[in-house]
Amino acid sequence: MGGDLEAQAEQASTISPLNWPASHGSAPNLVKLTVFIQDMSKLPDYRRARDRFLGTVTPRAAPAITLVEVSRLFADDLLIEIEGIAAA
Repeated sequence: MGGDLEAQAEQASTISPLNWPASHGSAPNLVKLTVFIQDMSKLPDYRRARDRFLGTVTPRAAPAITLVEVSRLFADDLLIEIEGIAAA
């Protein structure tokens, strides 16, 4: 998964606290996402994973999203970092 941004974005959505039952969070509760990506040319890969996650509910979740290209993340093999804010 080291070089696969789409897989990393998918994993971030899967292990996110928004998917933990104890948090009572889910896609409809998202109000804001901040996405840090290392290579803007990989944006379509991120969007596919994002659309799958946000499309898991009806109506589709539509949080505000800020996307920023960065030169580096905290681990060399990470291509993306996603920060989410949810409201109860």
